[in-house]
Amino acid sequence: MPPSATPKPSYASHVYEVIRPSLVRVQALVSKTEEKTEVSLGTGVVIDDRGTILSSLHVVRDGVEVRVTFADGTETEAAVILRQPENDLAVLRPNVIPDDLVAATLTDSS
Repeated sequence: MPPSATPKPSYASHVYEVIRPSLVRVQALVSKTEEKTEVSLGTGVVIDDRGTILSSLHVVRDGVEVRVTFADGTETEAAVILRQPENDLAVLRPNVIPDDLVAATLTDSS
């Protein structure tokens, strides 16, 4: 490749651009005292047009309140509707979903 040529984007950066609109930030309030607030942070992915989110259980496990922030900035509380500890998975249902919600397209790993 000549020194002046711009390299192609990596496969990982292409995948990130495709999935980015479906990613959410997950924030779980673990405890709150007058002196200190403990929060657990993680990510999740929207998996259907109802706003169902797949995330990691260790992020929300001890949470007394769970909030999610969608790619467009919409922030809302969410409920943990399914826990699968053996796979560290949690399924979340947000109270509000954005109008421009984008669900990820999931396929099998083959």
